[in-house]
Formats: sequence, structure tokens, C-alpha cells
Amino acid sequence: MILDAWTDAGIDPRTIGYVEAHGTGTELGDPVEIDGLRKAFSHHGVTDGNVRVGSAKAHIGHTEGAASIAGVIKVILSMRHGELPAMPKFKELNPYIRLADSPLRINRETELWEGTTDGPRRAGVSSFGFGGTYAHAVIEEHEKGARGILRQAQEPGRAAECPAVVVLSARSGERLREYAKKMAVFLAAKDGRQATSGNPHAEQKCEEHPSIREDLIAILSDVLEMEPEVIDPDEDFDECLSDPIRRADFSERINEKHDVCLTPAMLAEHRSVTHLAGRLSSMADNGQRTTRLSSPKSADNEPSVYLLTGGAGGLGLIFATFLARKRNVRLMLTGRSALSQQTSAEIQALTDAGADICYHQADVSRREDVERLISETRSRFGRINGVIHSAGVIRDALILRKNPEDIRLVLALKIFGTIHLDEATASEPLDFFVLFSSITAVTGNPGQSDYAYANRFMDHFADIRENLRGEGSRSGKTLSLNWPLWQDGGMTVPQETQRLLAQRTGMIPLSRSEGLEAFANGLASDVPRVVVTTGDPRKIRQTLIPEHPPTDNGQRTTDHRKVAKGLGDTRFGDSESRRNGYRSA
Repeated sequence: MILDAWTDAGIDPRTIGYVEAHGTGTELGDPVEIDGLRKAFSHHGVTDGNVRVGSAKAHIGHTEGAASIAGVIKVILSMRHGELPAMPKFKELNPYIRLADSPLRINRETELWEGTTDGPRRAGVSSFGFGGTYAHAVIEEHEKGARGILRQAQEPGRAAECPAVVVLSARSGERLREYAKKMAVFLAAKDGRQATSGNPHAEQKCEEHPSIREDLIAILSDVLEMEPEVIDPDEDFDECLSDPIRRADFSERINEKHDVCLTPAMLAEHRSVTHLAGRLSSMADNGQRTTRLSSPKSADNEPSVYLLTGGAGGLGLIFATFLARKRNVRLMLTGRSALSQQTSAEIQALTDAGADICYHQADVSRREDVERLISETRSRFGRINGVIHSAGVIRDALILRKNPEDIRLVLALKIFGTIHLDEATASEPLDFFVLFSSITAVTGNPGQSDYAYANRFMDHFADIRENLRGEGSRSGKTLSLNWPLWQDGGMTVPQETQRLLAQRTGMIPLSRSEGLEAFANGLASDVPRVVVTTGDPRKIRQTLIPEHPPTDNGQRTTDHRKVAKGLGDTRFGDSESRRNGYRSA
């Protein structure tokens, strides 16, 4: 392992002047480590006894998981000061450690650490973990040394040739920005220039057109449903617009108001309101519009069309309401049954408020129904941009008492519905393909073996579809959300059952706001599966990850907890075998 590290680093081991050992402090552990170092150096013919060896544990004691970083810090400080501290309280060498005829020695006094004549100081750092894991790193000081750079920077006319990294840190974004402004003022005063906090041309243009900046703040405050005065114009869009739906809404409104072509993905290029306002101001002065902000492909300002199965159920209506309130969104809802009077009234209320919603009765477990559904959606709206598969039923009973027809229905809606929807939309330019799974796929639940199995299939399918997307045969992020109980979702249980569930697992029903937040965060993540829970973090960790040690005081939290669970290797080989794999499942 040590030899491989030296080879990967491309260094001559004879230039290593110090080794920071892991130092277990045990009778047999230390001799084994020293013997390994001795053999590694001897392999390269290093036998002169000039490599000092020590361990930070002798100075500060055992630090468990922070042991390796403590050793790295010790090495860096030693390089900075050019000294190797003595091993404290070292009196007698372990008789099992053989240092004679080896390149290693323990310095009993603090020694100067000089670099080699033809290179900088170098050191090795070893670290061993529980379960047999181990690592070795090579650390090399900057070729000229930090003090050498400072001396050069102080020479007349040399400062510009000696760039330096200034690292800023603070406990919050607000304090960090304030810190950065003070640093900019300080540096500008040193240099005799007026400080700016970004592109100087953009800031100047922004001052010339303050109405553009204020307009962007007004749009952002409306999208985020916040008061304009609390909007920070310098906050990164990645932070304040992590919700992809709001991100799309924000860019669409800017396009309409300022006659530009800004896609949601392009917001990262313009960073913040201040930066974007500067760009728009500059374009206004130059009489430019679309050409300055458009991406290689023209932005598509057509409405986004989302297909939502189980749209007449409790959970389906929550998401239908959430999406319908977004600008320029069209919805196709579907369910196995005709709409009830109450559901019709709820959908009509959304329509009266300006939403464009259509309901199509279909059984997604039947291929022909799905094909008709997709055809009807294309015919009415012209396209499909996203799929949310929330259809499902439960038929609770112990497995020996389950009705075969009930099992078939529970499995068919989840499994065959997923397959049919995927295959029917394979050629559609989707933004996302979302599956509403259940946390029972992770924890199991008495009386719901069929339901747990069906949802587990959806979780595996999300991995499979993401592999197909990587090959180019699917589009749009695949996401399987393992939902717990919702406070006002379609599937509910008695209060006593909820109490027992919280007592046993720490989980309580999810609120609407928590669920919608988890949905948006899941779409913005880079994983195909997210488990969502809320309640007592300590008990939840013990339920989902039994080996995970508690790290807090167990107080209840209302923040949703997301745990991405690995499902093993779901890669079947070529795409045809994948398709056969999930068909057979």
C-alpha cells in the first residue's frame, strides 16, 4: 500500500524526511506498522536512518475518526515552521520495534527540518481504521515555500506575479457576505481602488438601470412567496431557487417581462439577481435581447404538461393542486374510477382559478388504457413533459388470508402501471419520471407484503430507468420517493395506530409542506431514490439504519429526513436484458 502511494505520487522515497505514523499505541500494532515502513523504504534502498517517525497521538492522544486529519495538520505545521517536534515523554522503545539497520529513527529533541538539496520537504502520513481499512498519503510543501512567496510579493513590481488564495468562512451566508464585503473594502483601500463585489461593469449598469434590479427582486419574491425586502439580491440562485419548479417559473417570468430567452439551467451562469440585472442592463444599453442570454438551443416557452396517475386520490390531489398553481402548467389527471362529486368540485375550483386540467378515466395496469391515455394527452396538450405515478391501493391482510385477486390488483397498479407508463413515454422529452413508492419497501409492514413488494419493484425500476437514460434511450430524471404516512394523504390509519408507529419507529405523519419540499429536493438531487420521513431523528435512524449510532438528543424535528438506500447491483447488462428483467419481475 505504501509503495503504491509513492508510485502514484511520482516521488523518490529518498526525499521523504518524515513519516507521521498512525501509532495505535499497542504492543503489537506499532511494531507491525514500523516493520511495514522499514520494508517499504528498504525496497528502494533507503537505509541511512534519516527518516524521522512520530505520531500526533503522542501529543494529543487518540482522536478516533479525526486521527488522520490530526496527523496531516501536524505535518503541515511542521513544514510551515521548518521544525519536527520531539516525541513527548519518549523514554524506552518497544522491544518488538526494530529500528536498527533501518532508515527510521525517533527524534528525542525538536529538530530543524531542512528540505533536500534538489526539492521541497516531503512527508508520508499513515492512517488505519476499524475493520482493516488503511491509507497512506504523501504531503509535499509548495515548491517555493509560503515564506518565499511572501518575500517575492513584497518586492517592487512583483505582487501581481504572486497570486494567493484567501479563504473566507462564516457560520451563515449573511455573515459570509458581510465578511467578504469588508475584505473587499480592505483590499481595495490597500490598492487605492474603489471596492466592488462582482463584475464592475455589471454593477455600474445595474446602477444605471435600478428598475431592472427591483423588477427582478419583485419577480423572485413572488415566486418564493416572500416579501421583497427580505430578498438578498446577492444570494446565489442555486441556494434560493433549489426547487426546479420555482426555478422554471422564475426564468419564464423574466423571459416574458424582458423579452429574453433564459432557460432554468442558465440561471447558474448569472449567479444572482445583482449579476443578472447587470447583464440585462448591459443588453438594454446595447439594444440586445435574445442573442445575449439564449443557450445554444432556443428556449421552449410552451406550457409544461404533466401526467399524474392516481390524480383523484388524496395524495394525487395534493400534487395536482401544487402543480396547478404554477404558471404555464397543464395537467392530465387519471384514475380507475369516475370522479366523485367532491373531487369534481375540487378540480373545478382549480380550473376556475385559471388552471388547465383534464381528467381521463383509465386503469394504468392495462397497457391499452395507458396507450389511450398518452394519445389523449398528446392530442389535448401536444406534449408530455413529466410523469408522476401515484396510483396504488392497499389490501391489508396476513399473507395466508390474502385474496389472490386483491394481491393481483395491488401488484398490477404499481408494477405494470410503472412499466406501461415508461414504455408509452419512452420517446417523450420528459423532464422527470417520478414514482410514488412507500417506506414499507424499506421497513416492511405486517399485512402489506404485496404492497411492500410492489413498491420495492418501483425502487429497483428507478435504478434501471436511470441506466437506460444514461444510454440515451430515456429522457428525464427518474425518482422513486419512499413516502411515509401523510397527515392529509389518501391512505390513513387510526390515531392509535399512528401513536404506536411513532413509539416504535419514531415516525409521524408527514405534513403537506414537508412532502412538497421533499418532492422538490428529490428532483434537484442526483440520486434515483429518496426515503422521506419526519419525527424523532434518533428512532428513525435506528429503524432505517440500525447500525447507525445516535448523534443527537432525540428531540422531535419537523424537517424531513432523507436517507438514500443502496439497492445492490441492478445492472443487468445490455438494455434488452434490462427490459426483459423488469418485465419478468
